[in-house]
Amino acid sequence: MYITELIEKDLKLENLYKKDSKITGVTDDSRKVKPGMVFVAVKGNKVNGISFLNEAIAFGASTVVCTKRQAYKIKEKKVNIISSRNTRLGLALISKKIYPLQPSNIVAVTGTNGKTSINNYLFEIWKANNIKALSIGTLGIRYDKTLDKTIHTTPEAPILHKELHKAKRKQIEHAVLEASSHALHQSRIDAVNIICSVFTNLSRDHLDYHKTFKNYFSSKVKLFNKILDKNGFAVINIDNKYGEKVLNICKCKDIKAITYGTKKKCIWQLKKIKKLNSNQAIVYFKFKKLQYSFKSTTLSAFQNENILCAIAIAHNFGIPLNNILSSIPEMSHPKGRLNKVSINMNEDISIFIDYAHTPEALKNVLEELRKIKNKKGKLNLVFGCGGDRDKGKRKLMGKIANDLADVVYITDDNPRFENPSCIRKEIMKYCKKSYEIASRKEAIFQAVNELKEKDLLLIAGKGHEQKQELNGKTIPFNDEKIAKIALKKRKSK
Repeated sequence: MYITELIEKDLKLENLYKKDSKITGVTDDSRKVKPGMVFVAVKGNKVNGISFLNEAIAFGASTVVCTKRQAYKIKEKKVNIISSRNTRLGLALISKKIYPLQPSNIVAVTGTNGKTSINNYLFEIWKANNIKALSIGTLGIRYDKTLDKTIHTTPEAPILHKELHKAKRKQIEHAVLEASSHALHQSRIDAVNIICSVFTNLSRDHLDYHKTFKNYFSSKVKLFNKILDKNGFAVINIDNKYGEKVLNICKCKDIKAITYGTKKKCIWQLKKIKKLNSNQAIVYFKFKKLQYSFKSTTLSAFQNENILCAIAIAHNFGIPLNNILSSIPEMSHPKGRLNKVSINMNEDISIFIDYAHTPEALKNVLEELRKIKNKKGKLNLVFGCGGDRDKGKRKLMGKIANDLADVVYITDDNPRFENPSCIRKEIMKYCKKSYEIASRKEAIFQAVNELKEKDLLLIAGKGHEQKQELNGKTIPFNDEKIAKIALKKRKSK
């Protein structure tokens, strides 16, 4: 591919230094530039990519993409220059040009909570029905058993398009990706041919970035009113009032919409969950006026609702319902999503790990655990809140913990560059029944050690994560691993 092949209505050639410049790749990170690559000068929250232009050229960038104003100022540089009104969109468009292939059936899941679970369950259903698929999200990039970690829930456009291109070349025609609000706002998936858009729910999160809830919702809606293929379909949870709003948008745009949830008007309605034992349940649902059921290895209502969503998507892609339902009991659950910690022990206590890091997610999981908890036992909680993120969540999560947990240990999550003590104090203002333990390891050890018979413990906030960010440093940390060590030490007493 050559420089002139990149030009389209949203990308204008401002300076042609070398007509025959062959494009070898694209990046918005000057440190990753290699000879012949396109460098896109994206403006971030803290720095502007144009500041690293000289570095990018020194590393061999043949072309730079920037705004028209910036192009005017740097025309003396010995480099091809392309202007774009939206450099993030430009990054996506060029990424698609360089990596043009995509699977035919791409599903994008958005919402505050549930994205990772639905991604996982849909992938598992496809796999069980011998459909080769690609999964991209919080847990990484997954082909069958292989898993590569990613920095972001939704990778930057060059990585995303490269992966989709690779999947197509492997003759993979099904892909599911998580569409974060940041990714949608930053146009990372604007050039992806989405055939199915999924909306789970909306509650407070990421207001440090979006500033207002209205902006946050608008970023999610973009997946339906701007990105979804005109011949595609939407799958929407209408238990949440914002789901109703998304549904109305789809109706206005004449987009096929499939609804799920607990309401009677849902096309896929979750009816009842009948507990079989501590690890199994029968889930009953209605579809086209008929009742069906499947055996589930999770008792959680919201997780079974996520499974129902995956069932609805898979069925709409043509997999017979009986085939889908028969595969459910064998599915693996997403890591860090209400996972039970278990070692061989005789004690009647339960410990769960969950990623719940938003007020709504914490509320949901605590309510679910109260339902399954033995009446004689207490529901204990270990959690904290992240630093350099939406501070408004701390008050809400403190109140939720105070209302729904019996014993609360406030500790550090990922303080990042914030003072950890200040974060803990903000939470504790609204959680009077809490104990403050700075070290997350010590908090888990103490919480496990103080469990009584029939008690249940939730360790929330980090879920699948295997690191902790403290003052600019990243240290290895795994909630489940620490909990198992604590259990063994408790066992050895």
